[in-house]
Amino acid sequence: MLPSSVKYEKEDKFIKPRSASLQKAQTKYYKKNKEKITAKQMKYNETYNKKDYVCACGSKIKISSKHHHMKSKKHIKKMDELKSKDGYE
Repeated sequence: MLPSSVKYEKEDKFIKPRSASLQKAQTKYYKKNKEKITAKQMKYNETYNKKDYVCACGSKIKISSKHHHMKSKKHIKKMDELKSKDGYE
């Protein structure tokens, strides 16, 4: 039986909840540096996640999902159709 203050994550791994003093310190830090933190998050999102990408198969996707899209059945099928249509094979 697990104590109520300990959360169970995976096999044999337990996570202790944050102490009240740590939560207060983190909240205070965030309030003090909120502008810096949000500016960094926005810059990261603009660079890596939020930009659109138009694939050679014609699909419009986000850059962050490009790797998954390249392995998808939809992309592979569409690229095979384009190759056979253009006579590359």
